[in-house]
Amino acid sequence: MSRTEFAFGVLASIVAAVLVAAAKFGLQDWVRRHAEAARQRWRKPLRVIHARQGSAAVLKRLLAWLKSDQYRRGPRSGQLGTHQDIAETIRFDPHEMPRLKPRLYQTSWACFVLKRLNLLPDAVERARTAIERLMADGAVLAVMPAKRIEKIEQKVSIRHTVRAAHTLFVLDTTSRIARSVLQQMLDRGSRWQCSKGGWPQHFGARASADLWASVYAVDFLDCVLHVEPELSQQRGHIQQVLKTTVDHLSREWNRNRWAYQGASTAENAIHVLDCIAPTLRLCAPDLLASATGYADSWITSDDHVTAAYLRECEGVQLGSASARFAYFYFLMDPHGTRWRTLYSDAIEHFERGMDASDVAFLVELTLANQAPA
Repeated sequence: MSRTEFAFGVLASIVAAVLVAAAKFGLQDWVRRHAEAARQRWRKPLRVIHARQGSAAVLKRLLAWLKSDQYRRGPRSGQLGTHQDIAETIRFDPHEMPRLKPRLYQTSWACFVLKRLNLLPDAVERARTAIERLMADGAVLAVMPAKRIEKIEQKVSIRHTVRAAHTLFVLDTTSRIARSVLQQMLDRGSRWQCSKGGWPQHFGARASADLWASVYAVDFLDCVLHVEPELSQQRGHIQQVLKTTVDHLSREWNRNRWAYQGASTAENAIHVLDCIAPTLRLCAPDLLASATGYADSWITSDDHVTAAYLRECEGVQLGSASARFAYFYFLMDPHGTRWRTLYSDAIEHFERGMDASDVAFLVELTLANQAPA
């Protein structure tokens, strides 16, 4: 083989590797996210806007960020999550193809906050349409990777389906799709819920319980109990299903402190608490107290995220961590001061690793921060 042929062979191998990486890990999303981050660095920092122009200007900037985070074309059109870190996606679910996985965590949090505060109605409507399109067959299908294209498998994702239905229910309590999913969750014959109370990631004959599917089930069922009085005849059954699921989460906390796939307890627990802390306050105060004590261990005496936390959660930036902890402490005590300090840290380090859920938290906290402590 000549040197020229060898060089062309090496070049072809590099090009092939890049194409494979683009297909597998979402290189287009990575390029878009970093290009947006570079553009933001040329803009006036949010902390400066906050100091000079106040909360109204901060809110305007945050809403503009969320609008820019919404996909405008392609299979995810209408979903949020263009800033999502692909590496984080893979840590939380290494078994599902990241370039095809829906951005439901990001989309749902944006919808919950924007709907509650009556902000960006057009963006919310696009997100609703996107979720309904995703659930055209009544459920969200997960695409599982394989070495050969003919071996690629689609499964009903109970985790995604429950979160999507919850989001639709928040946007429209009369949603036929959301109510259909709810009835399947409550139907003992559907075999969605595992015998010991958890919920599986995917539907299957021998499916095992999945932490995040169970978290989403708790969040959805608790939402139904609080906002839908017409389901009073099923209230007792919903409460029972909710209790068995919370009991499962309690056992999981005692077993592994909610470590999840590639995500450590430190990284994952705060996400879980942001979803279900208010529910645990009513249903499992001892569990909440234990998890809160764990969260407290990562916060300094003057209410900042510790350096040890960032070392433990490699890849999580200070701004994101501060936003996630701030939202949890806000849920626990809206009139407290701890969340306000963490909120200020998130504003100080805005744009460094932020995703739509982090920014949605900051939108709600910005409005709450206008009120006196």
